[in-house]
Amino acid sequence: RVTGVQGHVAYPHLADNPIPRLVAALSEIDGIVPDTGTDWFQPSNIEVTDITVGNLATNVIPAKASARLSIRFNDLHRGEELGTRITAIVQRHAPEAIVRAVVSGEAFLTQPGKLSATLSAAIEAHTGLVPELSTSGGTSDARFLAAVCPVVEFGLHAQARRSRAGRRPAHVDGHLRRFPDPQLRASLTPRKTQTVKRRAAEAGSK
Repeated sequence: RVTGVQGHVAYPHLADNPIPRLVAALSEIDGIVPDTGTDWFQPSNIEVTDITVGNLATNVIPAKASARLSIRFNDLHRGEELGTRITAIVQRHAPEAIVRAVVSGEAFLTQPGKLSATLSAAIEAHTGLVPELSTSGGTSDARFLAAVCPVVEFGLHAQARRSRAGRRPAHVDGHLRRFPDPQLRASLTPRKTQTVKRRAAEAGSK
């Protein structure tokens, strides 16, 4: 958030418009190319998702202006480092600006190995589909679990989760019905995860 001094447009010398400083900072941030991607991750990207002034008058210079960014980053970066970089840019253009960085999780990579191979073989055996190892798509709670055990996720493609009518396509339900094997789920669950779940259950029963 960049603050200024509200005033009438007829007397700009008595006001301090925060919008040009915010726009200048956003322009510099928009020019950042964080990286070009890795063998497993797409390039990181920084997007401006909101700009707010809240000024309903056409002839008044506003007292403040704010913006919100969203950064999707790969394992070449850490959230804190990116927050520090953005803060430095904003405060170079607007030293009085307030910048708040919120890191919802860090990028992680589970290297291909026994876990992913076991899961891939099970998916192909039950559905006839050969899965593709990928890190694309949105974030999930796996970024928290990755701190305590190896993590591999699988599920429906984003476009197949819901149809326009709000229902899963019939062929998707067919694949899901062929995946009820509890022994398979147990074999795919790392021992550390089982321990964490057991400890959580014990704590909840006390």
